[in-house]
Amino acid sequence: MKAVIMAGGRGTRVRPYTNVLPKPMLPVGHYPVLEIIIRQLERQGVDEIILSLAEKSEIIKSFFGDGKKFKAKLTFSEESEPLGTAGHLGGLKDKLTDTFLVMNGDTIAAMDYRNYAETHKKSGAAATLGIKMFKSTVEYGVPKLDGTGRVVEYAEKPSTEVPISIGVYMLEPRALKLVEEGKFLDMPDLIRRLIDAKDLVRTYALPQDGVFLHLSKPPDFEKANENWKEIIKQLKLDDVLDISE
Repeated sequence: MKAVIMAGGRGTRVRPYTNVLPKPMLPVGHYPVLEIIIRQLERQGVDEIILSLAEKSEIIKSFFGDGKKFKAKLTFSEESEPLGTAGHLGGLKDKLTDTFLVMNGDTIAAMDYRNYAETHKKSGAAATLGIKMFKSTVEYGVPKLDGTGRVVEYAEKPSTEVPISIGVYMLEPRALKLVEEGKFLDMPDLIRRLIDAKDLVRTYALPQDGVFLHLSKPPDFEKANENWKEIIKQLKLDDVLDISE
């Protein structure tokens, strides 16, 4: 199976760190986020990985070099201008001719990617979104009103649980028919286009106890680095990534 990792973002919310390094190269423990992701994918049967690059691409290319230290084949695809999280796929249609994975280069998720791919294929969906249930609490009292302004119920700090997309997608090549080459397009827009076209879009849930890290802000990296050894263990990568001091 092929995977495309979107590693070309500017990382503006992680400045000043990204003034020097691209966000996927920021460390979690002893390793760049991107290396952890690659190690996880190849462990789960991904045999070719395309790194979609833009911002500070030379640093990523220099670090990974010819990619021979990995089992999966690594290739680079650079965009000359920002095309969004789905737009870059338009130029890769000739390489993505079977089911493929797309994920963000700042996301670590304890996902069973083999089962994810199998479940997706059996469903017949054009796209399957990786999701996680997210609990949100309103930090205020919330009155429920009737049409006259009368309070008929009152809840103190109510909680709701909703599924959230974790930035990991399984796609079929036919989904790329809705991606115009050279045109900006984000992944949520592609999903909406598929829905509007009446094509099937499904979800695949990350286990609730599975690690999920969206490393978009400095506190995210700080928290990840506090527990990085446990993260590596949860991903079952402690035999290939040294977690000793």
